[in-house]
Amino acid sequence: MGQANQELLPGTVWIWTWLQSVWQDASYAARNLRRQPGFTLVALLTLGTAIGLNTSLFTVFHLAALRAWSVKDPYRAIRVTRNGNGFSLAEYRDLAANATKLTGLAAKRDFQIHLGNESSGEAIPCTLVSANYFRVLGVEMELGRGFLADEDQPGAAQAVTVLRNTFWLEHFGGDPQIIDKQIRIEGQQFTIVGVASRTFTLDRNLWLPAAAIRLLHPRRLRPPQSAASTCWAVWPPEFRWPPRKRNLRN
Repeated sequence: MGQANQELLPGTVWIWTWLQSVWQDASYAARNLRRQPGFTLVALLTLGTAIGLNTSLFTVFHLAALRAWSVKDPYRAIRVTRNGNGFSLAEYRDLAANATKLTGLAAKRDFQIHLGNESSGEAIPCTLVSANYFRVLGVEMELGRGFLADEDQPGAAQAVTVLRNTFWLEHFGGDPQIIDKQIRIEGQQFTIVGVASRTFTLDRNLWLPAAAIRLLHPRRLRPPQSAASTCWAVWPPEFRWPPRKRNLRN
């Protein structure tokens, strides 16, 4: 027993000596800081500012560059452009019909609408999308469904919309019976057919089928050829990543 205590003794002495040294250094630093309050205040402010600035910058960088999109397969989705520009809706539909090498191709365009009447309603941003937008990106619905193909056609029998989760909570109090209720946009009645999952944060407020642009502004905008600006393609898993420049057609 005595031999065991003798074997532990050197380590115990070393730890105690180290603790004493740390305490002496901390006491010395505290006495110096008390004797120089101005220096102490400047040091604390500088340290706090530097930590806060670095935390803010990393948070922004993480959101912009590191965090994956809130879609099913974010690393297989890529923006498709034509010489750096977007596509018209007619061009998108032609490309989607022939781009058989892709898992899916969807279109979107940021837009602004007025809730209620066109002149007096609340102006909010929204997104015009192709009917397959939610399916291609793998977006799940909190309530209801996404768009059907015939709802993204000129002269569709019913004008429809899908709400973003936060918009549903803020404007409708999270009403669980919101599906099939009406919302007035630019003086037109739209039926709410879905509420996107709370995890999908890519766009703002609500989504409308791209073809609805003619219903919203039949005189001020050109026909639906101009309704799509950005295409998002989802590549098959067997494609090499990052993808080389490819011909999306056959």
